Order: sequence, then C-alpha cells, then structure tokens
Amino acid sequence: MEIDFINLIVIFIKWLHSVAAMSWVGGSIFFAFIIRPVQMNMKQEYSIVFRNISIIYRDLVDISVIGLILTGIFLMFTKLSENITNDWIIVFSIKLFISIIMFYLIWRFRQEDFSYSSQAKGLYGKLSFLLGYNAIIFFGVIIFLLTSIMSEL
Repeated sequence: MEIDFINLIVIFIKWLHSVAAMSWVGGSIFFAFIIRPVQMNMKQEYSIVFRNISIIYRDLVDISVIGLILTGIFLMFTKLSENITNDWIIVFSIKLFISIIMFYLIWRFRQEDFSYSSQAKGLYGKLSFLLGYNAIIFFGVIIFLLTSIMSEL
C-alpha cells in the first residue's frame, strides 16, 4: 500500500478535525457533569479556582472551534471533489446545520448580556435545562453519530 504526500496531509487534517471535535465535546461533558456540580456545592472562597478553570476551558473551546471550522472547510471541499451520493449530501447538510447551531450557542454564551446561571422565565425557563452545555453535548454526540453514518455512505 502506497500513501503519497497528499494523502498524508488529508489523514493529518482528518485527525486534527477529530481531535478538535473530541476536545470540544469531551470538554463540555467534563465541564457539565464534573465542574459545574462541584462548583455549585463549593464555598465562595473557591470561586477563583473555578474562574481559572473556566478560562482554560474557554480557550480549549476557542481553539477547537477554529480548528473545526478550518479543517472542516478543507475536508468538505476534499469530499465534494469525489463521487458522493445524495444520501451523503443529506446527512452532511444535517451535520453542517447542527454544527452552525453549536457555533451560534457558543457565540451566544459569550455575549455580555447572557448569564447561564440566571433564572429565565416562561417557556425559555422551562426548557433551559436543554440549553447551555447540555445542548452542546447533545448536538456534539449527534454529530459524532452523523459522522459515523457518513463514513458508511
């Protein structure tokens, strides 16, 4: 089996894309199920520790999002230059749509007027457990599933 230089670059970019996705979704799982519950039960004097953890997590998310966008664009054009099926295009479109929702959620969380801990009212308040890190985790896992489906099409 002979692998040329171009194929090595594509393999490396696929690997970077996977690592960025795993870092973002895995970090979100860790943050939502480990850091947040511990933070809620800790005394105020430890808030500086959790603030520093949040800063590091935010940097991880930023790097992951940039990596996903750049490698995703490259991989999309690489795949679109091949012979693809309509089913693949449909699944890819769903994956892209969900990715855009995830990017929007992260952007929305970074807005100054957004507070994850504030008590929302109305329908938004009742559905708030589906938003935030839980939504990132849910959508991230769905994207991993869609990626597995795409690899079989």
